[in-house]
Amino acid sequence: GVQTCALPILFFCGRLLPLLRFPLHFDYVHASRYGSEIEGQRLVWRAHPPESVKGREVILLDDILDIGETLAAIKARVLELGAAACHIAVLTTKQKPGPKPVSADFVGLEIPDQFVFGCGLDAYGSWRKLPAIYALKGT
Repeated sequence: GVQTCALPILFFCGRLLPLLRFPLHFDYVHASRYGSEIEGQRLVWRAHPPESVKGREVILLDDILDIGETLAAIKARVLELGAAACHIAVLTTKQKPGPKPVSADFVGLEIPDQFVFGCGLDAYGSWRKLPAIYALKGT
């Protein structure tokens, strides 16, 4: 399979990849709606999925499944490029009311609907390196 992840989730990738006991090709995709803000904006592509996904099983790794719009867009693009299948593994998923446009196949931790940081997740562009997940006060 092909695993893709954005730079901010190196914490999650670094912990997960050594546990995968099968041959893999690792690549990178980066789309974001947050930047250094805590509220989502329009989707910005920094690195598009590679065309090498064609005909392959793909696992998208992400730090958080929040509203799901970013992961839905990435998954749609991977499938448009001809991937045989596209699965999603996330470190965390937020408990949100109502349906999301995409769901994760593999979830590490379900969290309340608050803005969280640590373990690779940031608040205002900082705090990714913390060894635990914390909620931002007032969110």
